[in-house]
Amino acid sequence: MAENGGKGGGNSIYLTVDDPDDPDGTLVRTLTPAVIHASFAEVKDRYLCCGETMAEEGYDCGCAMDADLILQHATFGDIVYG
Repeated sequence: MAENGGKGGGNSIYLTVDDPDDPDGTLVRTLTPAVIHASFAEVKDRYLCCGETMAEEGYDCGCAMDADLILQHATFGDIVYG
């Protein structure tokens, strides 16, 4: 369970996801705004097609694929599912 007992709230996203390195395992992650911003900075120039637009106008101005890549990096520390 998440650090807060799975109750949610605040400015964080609490996830339980399949572990890509262990077919029987799961990972529990807490994604804070700081983690998401750091992941955006890491993947912006290398992976995102809408990175510049998102940097200038906000994350909601990017495409769904870019949002997926940012959240993958925030969750797993890397792009796992291409």
